[in-house]
Amino acid sequence: MLKGDDYKYKNLTKTMIVIWSLIALALIALLVYGVSSGKQIWNGFGIRNLENESLTVQKKDSASIDEVNKIKVDFGSAYVEIISTDNSNVEVVQSANRKLRENEKFTMSKEGDTISIKNNKLHFGFGFLNFNSNEKIEVYIPKNYNKDLSVNLASGDIDINTDLTLNDVSYTQSSGDFNSNGNITANEILLKSTSGDIKINEIDVKSYDIDQVSGDTEIKSLSGSGKIKDISGGLKIYYKDINDYSDLNVVSGDVKLFIPKDISFQFDGKCISGDINSNFDINYKDKKGESASAKVGDGPYKKISVNSTSGDIDINRK
Repeated sequence: MLKGDDYKYKNLTKTMIVIWSLIALALIALLVYGVSSGKQIWNGFGIRNLENESLTVQKKDSASIDEVNKIKVDFGSAYVEIISTDNSNVEVVQSANRKLRENEKFTMSKEGDTISIKNNKLHFGFGFLNFNSNEKIEVYIPKNYNKDLSVNLASGDIDINTDLTLNDVSYTQSSGDFNSNGNITANEILLKSTSGDIKINEIDVKSYDIDQVSGDTEIKSLSGSGKIKDISGGLKIYYKDINDYSDLNVVSGDVKLFIPKDISFQFDGKCISGDINSNFDINYKDKKGESASAKVGDGPYKKISVNSTSGDIDINRK
């Protein structure tokens, strides 16, 4: 039989477990609601809809791209939009739903051949109790700039609503969607996302490396060679061209691939739980249909390798 103090301690423990469980459920519900609507920014423990708020310009700045080989954008929490401009300078506009303190505003500096635009200050607090600022960062890049671009974002969406022709491109974000409505032409692109969907209109590069932890990935036109990894989410790729190879790995989610009829390729696919389907003849290596290969067209063959732990693989010529 429990003694008085032990009984009280046990009841207190149960009560705390219930309280923290309810808090966790509330935060999850808030997260789901936030992700399902509009442009989002994660502020501490709350997500808020940027499109529903009136934003006021807080700061503007610009810098010349003369002798600049790299532009670095680094923010803690914001919605970042990349836009091309006919102007000769890089321009940055920061807007927010409240008046920002000076230490909350971005800084722009030019050191050597690099322009750095950053503000790593995070706004903490319970979003549903203490509404922190939502921020929008517009980065205007001259059309004649064709060097490196790096964007690092802890939380918030990244939107590219323009065509970009660059050298090496790097996008990294922990929480938020990545959307590119224009065409990204570059030597190399590196894209890493922890949580959020990736939707890209067109990528035309020599090399690509896309790493997604949680969220769907869709590319409407892909050219180049490289690898794409998606831990949890569907993968839909429309190939325009394949330089040498395309290596795809998905842990949980369906894979849908579309290959132009003028591309000759060698396909190797494997899925532990799921089916492999195509609109061309493929050779199944086992009775379960979990492993298959094919050679389509006349050589030389581009190589397409797909591995899925849980989910179907559909590959079709179009």
